[in-house]
Amino acid sequence: MATARQKFSRYSRRYVVPIILVMLVSIPTWFISTCIDKCWDNNTLPFCLKHCLLGADLEFEMLYIRISPFEPSPSLLKSGDTLRSGDYYRLTWIPRQKSHVYIFQVTNSKEIYPLFPISDFQGVPLEHSNPLKAGKFYGTPSMSQWFALDEQSGNEAFYFLATLDQDSQLEQHIKVLQTALEKNDPEQVQVAQDNLRQIFEAKQEVSLTKPLDKRQKIQANRKDFELPLQLLSVCDECVYKLNFTHQ
Repeated sequence: MATARQKFSRYSRRYVVPIILVMLVSIPTWFISTCIDKCWDNNTLPFCLKHCLLGADLEFEMLYIRISPFEPSPSLLKSGDTLRSGDYYRLTWIPRQKSHVYIFQVTNSKEIYPLFPISDFQGVPLEHSNPLKAGKFYGTPSMSQWFALDEQSGNEAFYFLATLDQDSQLEQHIKVLQTALEKNDPEQVQVAQDNLRQIFEAKQEVSLTKPLDKRQKIQANRKDFELPLQLLSVCDECVYKLNFTHQ
């Protein structure tokens, strides 16, 4: 007569083991299928396979631009540069994949201000919205406007974050901050900025990968110029930080 242990062993081989094997195969397959389905919208299938199977980074062709009243033409804004009050800057990029982008400026006094997406600039409505299409040239504040440095000097930085899917938590913090700024509520502004700062600090910093053999035409002072693009690879848990000194 078979013992209880033998009966359980036969039962396990017949029923439990196949169920576990099916789960081990079906759960990753479901996850990969769902990931690819969400990714495969204006993105290529090879990228979606790499992203879902290997965690491939999002790629951007970056061009941060600066222009000074004392210089005749615009130039690349690079990490470590020195800018002066009255200088102008525009942040532009081309996504290689459909993605969500969030850009911030952190001042010398650690105040955080969203630069993208924003609804308007100097009273002019802006068409800022996520997600962004692959291959399209984007810029903030816009392709016809520039940010200007104020009189507050010190060390400042731009933070560039990108995700394949919408980052609802980050967007909620941005919404709270923008509402607090509009209502001139210092306490809520501080809370929202602290929450954003924690998100920045939890992410891994990345650098521009390499210069590209590709130039982008821009317009400044009613003239056309061409500046080189640089490649940025960034993961969902990464941040690209460009530091500069404001004199």
